[in-house]
Amino acid sequence: MKTMIYLAIKSKEGVAYVSVVDVSEAIDSPKHFTAKILQQLSKANLLNSQRGPNGGFFLPPESGVSLADIVRAIDGNQLLDGCILGFKECSELRRCPAHHKLQSVRDYLKGTLTSTNIEELSEVVLKENGFLKM
Repeated sequence: MKTMIYLAIKSKEGVAYVSVVDVSEAIDSPKHFTAKILQQLSKANLLNSQRGPNGGFFLPPESGVSLADIVRAIDGNQLLDGCILGFKECSELRRCPAHHKLQSVRDYLKGTLTSTNIEELSEVVLKENGFLKM
């Protein structure tokens, strides 16, 4: 998520493309790990990429990417939509042993991640002295 917030900030600053090295340094993350995350996000069409010496990654302004979009792109649907115990089938009609205890927590988390977008969090960094790196 720090990666996407950083790209949203750079987009608002008018920077066309940001390199993997610049992103990894800005968020204090290993370069190879950052590159893999950026590739997954690009493959999920959550950001744009361009190869070459002037290439890099770019998040279009007002892209509307939610935190839930990012979680699904990186971790898949299991966290937000799957069974907490990993069963293939788990629903109100056929519940796993943990379903009744954790469904309300998952619903709250899913709602919060869906209703929070990257632009919103980038504004916290830009206007409210938020940070991406310790």
